[in-house]
Amino acid sequence: ILPENLDTDTACDKVAGYSDFSVTAQLADDDHVAMTSTFVKGSPYIYNEFGDTEAFTISSSSITSIFDGNGKEILASGSVTTDHIGLEITDDDNKDKTKTSKSYYCLSVPEGTVFKKVGNNIKVQFANKNSYMSVGTMTSKDQIEKFYKHGYAFVDKTSVTYNYDDDNAKMTSDYKVTTKVKRTGFNDTTFMCMMPHQWKYSDASYKKAESGKALIYSSVHGDLRIHEGNEFNYTQKFNGIIPQYTTPDESGSYDIEWMYAYLKQFTDSALKSYWVADPYWQGKKSHPITMGILIADQLGEYETRDKLISVLRKIMENWLTYDGEEDFPYYMYYHTSWDAVSGDGGDHGMAINLSDHHFLWAYFIFPAAVLASYDSQFVEDYGDMVELLIRDAMNPDKDDELLPYMRNFDVYEGHSWAGGYGDNNSGNNQESASEATFAWAGLYLWGLVTGNNTYRDAGIWGYTSEVDAIEQYWFNMDAGTELDSNNWAPGYGTDVYGDEDCDVLPYTGMVWGLGYTNGTYFSGNPCCIMGIHLLPVTPAITYMGYRKNTVDNIWNQYEQIQKAYQKKLEKNGESDPEGWYHILW
Repeated sequence: ILPENLDTDTACDKVAGYSDFSVTAQLADDDHVAMTSTFVKGSPYIYNEFGDTEAFTISSSSITSIFDGNGKEILASGSVTTDHIGLEITDDDNKDKTKTSKSYYCLSVPEGTVFKKVGNNIKVQFANKNSYMSVGTMTSKDQIEKFYKHGYAFVDKTSVTYNYDDDNAKMTSDYKVTTKVKRTGFNDTTFMCMMPHQWKYSDASYKKAESGKALIYSSVHGDLRIHEGNEFNYTQKFNGIIPQYTTPDESGSYDIEWMYAYLKQFTDSALKSYWVADPYWQGKKSHPITMGILIADQLGEYETRDKLISVLRKIMENWLTYDGEEDFPYYMYYHTSWDAVSGDGGDHGMAINLSDHHFLWAYFIFPAAVLASYDSQFVEDYGDMVELLIRDAMNPDKDDELLPYMRNFDVYEGHSWAGGYGDNNSGNNQESASEATFAWAGLYLWGLVTGNNTYRDAGIWGYTSEVDAIEQYWFNMDAGTELDSNNWAPGYGTDVYGDEDCDVLPYTGMVWGLGYTNGTYFSGNPCCIMGIHLLPVTPAITYMGYRKNTVDNIWNQYEQIQKAYQKKLEKNGESDPEGWYHILW
């Protein structure tokens, strides 16, 4: 869409505003704003307002049909004056790259608008200034009148709220939009598309076809069901989170003497070397020390426990304070370019790309919660700094003037993103789903220990949402059941690693905004691709056992995939043996 009064030499896009799951962008040049567009997650519409722009051109070589509200062809030549038209687009957006994929759009505009066909383009002339156009993505051509009637309800604000029912251990998420009706006499409600992790836990109504089946949009993350209305909610069960498992006295194979020996071996090693000049890998050191504290406590090894507490506090104090330039990189700081809290060192791109903030801070927040349960003075001395890390990545305060609301958490898609500013054609991404739930577990425990129900409830909300999203988009656990929502393409998991006998792939290594990948940033070995979603090993990942039969199948299929991977390597004369036995066994 090209406004006729736009100076393309100086044109640029600018963010003009946003709310919880929408953003408004302006197409402007040096002199004026030519078009303002609002994009809403879960909405089939894009809302465009034109200010002093009175004409624009729609350019596309893929338009194969222009039709009216009755589905009849129009604009073969000449012009037409109307308040809505439909477009059919045919392109090669399919696996075989054949020009057979069809999409349908409803364009709703003010009365008196003139559409004129000029070659492959359509010129649109408004009758007045301050005009508008909504573009609605339809699932079929015959939906044009339905989308036309809702096409004047422009979404101007979106809001997500949540409420935890402590008595019944249930978390309810509520999604709401407000609209401004551009034209008198038209509907003030819109359509909201519910994702699989939402509609499977919701009583909200769905639009249905004459067959009685739910109307859906197919997406790279499964079937989106269309809800007609400006609000919906869904409810999830919260099963609780504990910081460490209890002593397995009921196990016939548990040997307490071996446990004492393991604890001593670990403690001797931890006390000798615990500094790492990188916030992420320092966290990888701090987490086992935290687990050692809890295990020593249960075993009655209080002297060992207190030694480990002393080391953990020393680590925390060093990273949560600044002692001058010679302290590099053992500190955090407010990064003014990103308006974010960052750390230096190896940092996985934290300070450069704004990536992995929730992963890194989780390895400080979770240990801080455990430390606070033994040392209340730690909260007095360093609690504000710990909460600065919380506010940086998963801030529940929408009015915070320093740090944004839920930076890493996609409130509509139900899971976090780790890719920072998302400079990729496939959008943002997240690799380790379990490190994301680990972050929520740390937030929840910090809220419990400090008596802060705002943080506690935010932790529950993020955790329950992320767990449901992991089940759907990382492991597709409903595949082959009556709740199968086609979360992955039909060919995903066929001839895995070139093995005709291996047609299973029950996980994905990375989820992207526009897809998913059987791989990681650091390894192609299946033990890493699946194992990255099982670390760090804590009770926070017990959700992987909620569906025992399903996870049994995932494990059996993993072993089959590992064999196919090793067979491929052997054929190519390569070697990459299975590993990560501290996570997979």
